[in-house]
Amino acid sequence: MLVTTLSTPTPFGYWGYSLVGHVLDAVYGGHRRLHCLDLAQLREGWSGEKDRPILVTSDRPDTALSYLLITSNFPMLAFFDHPRDALAYAVLFDKLSPTDAIRFCSGYFSALMGCTGSEHVRVFGPAAFDGSVRALIEAIFAAVGAEVDPAPVTAVTERVVAEAELGLEATVGDVLRRRFFNGDTLA
Repeated sequence: MLVTTLSTPTPFGYWGYSLVGHVLDAVYGGHRRLHCLDLAQLREGWSGEKDRPILVTSDRPDTALSYLLITSNFPMLAFFDHPRDALAYAVLFDKLSPTDAIRFCSGYFSALMGCTGSEHVRVFGPAAFDGSVRALIEAIFAAVGAEVDPAPVTAVTERVVAEAELGLEATVGDVLRRRFFNGDTLA
């Protein structure tokens, strides 16, 4: 089993890798994560053990990797922030100049857009921020082809909100603010 998760270079994007990993652990009892940007890295990582599902993560896939991933028909999930938030994050936290942040983010978004044209890519964007963590986790279960069983969904939700020291009613935005911004926002 192979699942691909794409992301913008932002907390939401990288948190998405973690969420999908938690879901794979709940469904399959574990997973192996392989971060790659090109086919060579995918081949190298793929050559290892194959007894657990592989979570391929990428924030800047090259054209050949993008093509392979979108034509493979394995589940693909994408966690994309709004470009203005990615730019703000690059300036405030990566300490890039505004010009360098535009170059940096343009490269990432250009690479990621090559993977979004397939109908089997499930994109989670800024609209997810106002929704519950549980709803997002249920959507991830469905996107990876797993049964949306209440017990494992609840277990993953409890784990994720506990990591942020929040309750089950937490929104995605609440968790991101708590885990990555000490309760603050980028605004």
